[in-house]
Amino acid sequence: SSTPYTHPTGAFEITFPEGWEVSEYDNSARADSPDYVASVQVYIENAGIELSTDEITAYANAIESNFYGSYSNYTQSSVEPQEDGSIGIFKTVESDGITYEIATYYWQHGTTLFIQDWWVTADQYDALSDGLVDVSNTMKWDGTAAADTALYPLQYTFTCPQNLCTFAAPYGWTY
Repeated sequence: SSTPYTHPTGAFEITFPEGWEVSEYDNSARADSPDYVASVQVYIENAGIELSTDEITAYANAIESNFYGSYSNYTQSSVEPQEDGSIGIFKTVESDGITYEIATYYWQHGTTLFIQDWWVTADQYDALSDGLVDVSNTMKWDGTAAADTALYPLQYTFTCPQNLCTFAAPYGWTY
């Protein structure tokens, strides 16, 4: 069994699989399998306020449209409320000629949304999905520590026609 990884913000802890390469970012951490057929990433997104169930659903749908929808052959297969109160969204995308099955889970604790993704090559999804559920179930979060992080760090920079302007907006907003 691996040692639990704790993000420097203290906002979350997760036990990534033994031997996976961990990359750390300001508001997230990602672990890649040694053969690069799978990855697990956890993001923290401080909204500054607690969102209603409808607002969390709208946020998740906006992420789906604004981020995942930008990938080739994006197909959402299902949206499933989970027993733990999270929302699971399952999809397929293509990136660099490789088809991935992706499971994304959205939880809220306090003012922060915790977003967990698994990306698995389509040919390995059935073999790895149960193990990735086990990894997901190791996650612990600290909403108080997460509330001290920057507001809406997951942003996309838009460029106006003819480069007249640029501006950033959160992926989870509807435009």
